[in-house]
Amino acid sequence: MESDFLTYSYDPGGPGHTTTQAYSIGTPILKLGVTNWMDLELGLALFNSLRQNGPTNTAGRPGGDVTRARGFGDTLLGAKINLFGNDGGDQSLALLPFVKIPTAAHGLGNDHLEFTLNAPYTIALSKPWSLTLEPNFGVLRNADNSRYRENYGFIANLNRPVFIDGLTAAAEIAVDISSERQEGTRVSFDPSLQYLLAKNLQIDVGVYLGLNKATPRYLPYTGISYRF
Repeated sequence: MESDFLTYSYDPGGPGHTTTQAYSIGTPILKLGVTNWMDLELGLALFNSLRQNGPTNTAGRPGGDVTRARGFGDTLLGAKINLFGNDGGDQSLALLPFVKIPTAAHGLGNDHLEFTLNAPYTIALSKPWSLTLEPNFGVLRNADNSRYRENYGFIANLNRPVFIDGLTAAAEIAVDISSERQEGTRVSFDPSLQYLLAKNLQIDVGVYLGLNKATPRYLPYTGISYRF
């Protein structure tokens, strides 16, 4: 099981100059190993809250109509398929196909299926550094939810152990590109820490920092991973 305890997002530059604030409590991903190279995954969003203000006023503060929504979120069904490097070595490659099932409460989702495919590749560099490169592709709904469009992304994550046994620091750059130009390319810098409390228990803390206007300004999170 992997789960965020809490995530919070603040985006003052959304479509139509809206300001969006959102948070989620409990977003577990349940993973069932079916072979030594594959698992099946179920992602849930137990509680979500969304507040969206109309266009900012002349003072730069949120104004206009306020939209609120809260409740259960969308559901993810997918798998992780290791192509190589599952049982050792200094390199690994996997495929992560997912389908999003529209189970979100009114106002929290787009009421349509969506599809994504990630392909994380990890390589051990000079000790103790490690690098993960992760291209991804999605078939998602567009901003006004009128049709499907393609989405492309890329993540570069550099990490190493720091300070004490079990503590790992990571720095990540994430790029998200829509096939619709008006949606804008999202770019974020994502520092994080992971601490291995026990052999099968890890906690995480980090923040996504938007590097351009198209990206939410910040999204902090805390989470936990536990292997049964």
